[in-house]
Amino acid sequence: MTDPTAPLLRVPAVDDWWRLTRRFPDYRKASHSVLKDYGYMELMALVGDRGLADRRAAILEYGHGFNPALFAAFHARCHMTGVDDDMGLAYFPSGESWDAKRKERLLDPFPDVRFVRGLLGGPLDVREGSQDLVCSVSVMEELDPATTARVVEHAHRLLVPGGLFAGTIDFCVTGADRYFNLMQLLVSSGFDFRFDPARPPNANPYTILVENPTAVMTMYMQAAGEDRRYQGHWTTAFFVARKPA
Repeated sequence: MTDPTAPLLRVPAVDDWWRLTRRFPDYRKASHSVLKDYGYMELMALVGDRGLADRRAAILEYGHGFNPALFAAFHARCHMTGVDDDMGLAYFPSGESWDAKRKERLLDPFPDVRFVRGLLGGPLDVREGSQDLVCSVSVMEELDPATTARVVEHAHRLLVPGGLFAGTIDFCVTGADRYFNLMQLLVSSGFDFRFDPARPPNANPYTILVENPTAVMTMYMQAAGEDRRYQGHWTTAFFVARKPA
């Protein structure tokens, strides 16, 4: 079994995605959200490989939107909590549509999951020191540096000693400022985490896993309007940091 205390940082190649689809064949298909697909596969592998499901661990996912992947996989084997709120994003339902879709995709199918409306880094009805894993997929890139710092600090407080903070942060290969900011915060906030700020993301530009650029332009850049310009390929980094015991 993988060392449950080991930190991890990986910028994936396409081969990493392919390797994970052997375990999770539902994801072996062309996708407009391949970075999110990859992130969920990494988290599902983490929960299995590090024995979290075997001991009915407490797992909190924040910023999940309407994606049921982690809840569907582990609601019967772990104590699951989902934390999110309506953020009024241009590419996401809002208002009454947000409430209705949340009910349809999450509340009704998973009555044994505790769903909390709110955001990490702010007031939240979740007891500190109660979670074995706090995680997210393709969320941290949405946050400015000050909010990122509050989220990292809050995650640290929510975890039990020895608990894991894990997930992915997407970043544009032409500008990885938020990637570097998060990695430095993981070190400075007291997590057991290894990161050399002098080294760029370790990825081969010819084989790196990237988001479908047509999906980026048509879906994720809607707020930029008709005159939007493509800024470069987006990839992701998977990280696992440990709160010292």
